[in-house]
Amino acid sequence: MAEHVCAEVPHRQFVFTIPKRLRIYFRFERRLLGDLCRAAARTVITVYRAASGRPDAVPGMVGAIQTFGQLIHAHPHIHALVSDIRSWRHSGFSVDQSVGLEGGDQEGVQRLIQ
Repeated sequence: MAEHVCAEVPHRQFVFTIPKRLRIYFRFERRLLGDLCRAAARTVITVYRAASGRPDAVPGMVGAIQTFGQLIHAHPHIHALVSDIRSWRHSGFSVDQSVGLEGGDQEGVQRLIQ
């Protein structure tokens, strides 16, 4: 995919999650996962258009549905690879500390490195 689908522009990873109290609906109504994907795509397009000042902007986006977790702890969410818009005036500063690993979790460290 990196060679044949993604343009040689900057990309970002987005992870779209939903509140815990709504997750049960996705467990029993699997078609809602498609709605979640469409909502994620519409959100990215809306934000990029507003940020770039271009009402016709459409970033490239590839999303994958994940329902990680045991049945009792279902966690439906979307991982997306999204191309950046070149004309987006971004300050360049960003901090994300959402991923944490316990001491000694060498497998987790290896996964992050990959």
